[in-house]
Amino acid sequence: MVDYVRYLDIFWTFPDKNVVKDKTYLEYIENLFDYLSVFFKRRQPLFNHEDTFNQFEMDFDRDWISGTFAPVGGYDEEEAKKEADPLYCKYTRKKFNSASVYQGYQQGKNYKRAKAWYETTYKQMMLVETKINRIAGLLAEQIEATKQNIEKKQARHYVENEADMEEDSDVESSSDDEEEIRMTKANYPVGWDGNPIPYWLYKLHGLGIEYKCEICGNMSYWGRRAFERHFQEWRHAHGMRCLRLDNTKEYHEITKIQDALELSKKLKDLKSRAHWDDEQMQEFEDAEGNVMNKKTFMDLRAQGLV
Repeated sequence: MVDYVRYLDIFWTFPDKNVVKDKTYLEYIENLFDYLSVFFKRRQPLFNHEDTFNQFEMDFDRDWISGTFAPVGGYDEEEAKKEADPLYCKYTRKKFNSASVYQGYQQGKNYKRAKAWYETTYKQMMLVETKINRIAGLLAEQIEATKQNIEKKQARHYVENEADMEEDSDVESSSDDEEEIRMTKANYPVGWDGNPIPYWLYKLHGLGIEYKCEICGNMSYWGRRAFERHFQEWRHAHGMRCLRLDNTKEYHEITKIQDALELSKKLKDLKSRAHWDDEQMQEFEDAEGNVMNKKTFMDLRAQGLV
């Protein structure tokens, strides 16, 4: 059992190798493709739908006939090794001990029944899975928007568990500069509707991790997103101006005043080294083809040597 957001991540990749692929499964994926195709036509009314869907099938038939077809979920290493074994029957997924036993089995009803199922029902399943995977690629933007919309709806309801808050109150951060502390009800973050956000969302965005910025006057920022965003906000820009420094990308992630000043000195040193020096960098060539810098050339010319 998976939640809806997780389902939106995997419904078109078919990662589960253990799913039972029977008539019920075929009915499910056919209904799924019908839904997606109708939705796609509604979202993209000017798109050439029929040619696109026909191309899906033509590409599948080409790969199936040539023997290069691979399921959407792919083969694992063990399955690929079995497929390469001449004694392995892909229709029944059985390996035989000898070629004679395998040849004898091929004359039986079970083999013919399995082969017929593989070439009809199984082939249809693989075709529909491929079509779902291809059309989901065209709908990637809408799928992502749906996931975000669901998360917003979930964030509207306060589902925090007090027991979880107690258990997670002493969580330690992996960095010396990042310390997660337990939020109290007074400063617990709220959503757009004024209600406290769900605890899972609080944990997901790391809103219990405090980032301090000395340049901003030891201001605290909660969560990585707010911390990264603050470098372009007025408070940090004002702090940089007070230090007589430009608020450029080189200073991103710098929060200590001393670190910022030391970095400024290093940048100035690099800039001075990169400055053009005519005496040393400008090249001259004498009549014999010898190349030298300007200072050397002028000295030799003053002595009448060039």
